[in-house]
Amino acid sequence: MAFYQVRDVMKRSCKDHQGVSEFYEEMQNMVENNEKLDFMLSSMKKHEDEVIHCMKEYLKEKNSPVLNSWFQYLPQTPKVAEVFSIQEVFSEDEALHIFDEINQKFEITYDKLSSVSQSEPVQELFNEMKKLTKFSGKREGWFKIMLDDM
Repeated sequence: MAFYQVRDVMKRSCKDHQGVSEFYEEMQNMVENNEKLDFMLSSMKKHEDEVIHCMKEYLKEKNSPVLNSWFQYLPQTPKVAEVFSIQEVFSEDEALHIFDEINQKFEITYDKLSSVSQSEPVQELFNEMKKLTKFSGKREGWFKIMLDDM
């Protein structure tokens, strides 16, 4: 039987968000003469950095009953890193597609983690992480509207 502490699951998720942030930064460094795409990637990276900061601050809680809770088993979840295989600069529409794909993977992961937990506070934690991901998707929609106006 394998047991996993919520703290370790959150640390892993934080590393996944860090990988996404680095991916956006790499893509941004490849952009030349495309202000819209540069702005989008910068915004996407900024959002990931905010998520990472919030997670790291939350993980500092040493005596958190939620973080110190345990999972008996973890569900199969999508691998966010699968999206990182893109090696070339892409269009604004492709960037939005990648952003949506990454967010969907995080949403599915947090939804599954919430659904397998026996603890209501742990369920709430992962539901909040899911909401944060959904909110960012809506926010990026507004960025697209702003970019169309540029």
